[in-house]
Amino acid sequence: MLMALETGTVDFVCTDMPTAQGAIAAYPDMVLLDFAGSGDDFTVSDSDVNIGISVKKGNTTLKDALNKVLSTMTADDFNATMAEAIAVQPIG
Repeated sequence: MLMALETGTVDFVCTDMPTAQGAIAAYPDMVLLDFAGSGDDFTVSDSDVNIGISVKKGNTTLKDALNKVLSTMTADDFNATMAEAIAVQPIG
């Protein structure tokens, strides 16, 4: 979807904030439009924007370890982790 935007195939992409922030880091000519708090009724539930983690079926050791760490994280922790991931993503 980002390549479609970059090449002009589409004019707009609607995505979650971490993906959008990563896109801006990778494609500095893109613009992020954040409608949060705009009063335009552009709201979604937390379940619509939460990020998922894939674990191989049956790997309960890894799943349990991830759940243990995730259960202790605050919103600020999640935001800091996402910011760090965006900063170190390979570009180009």
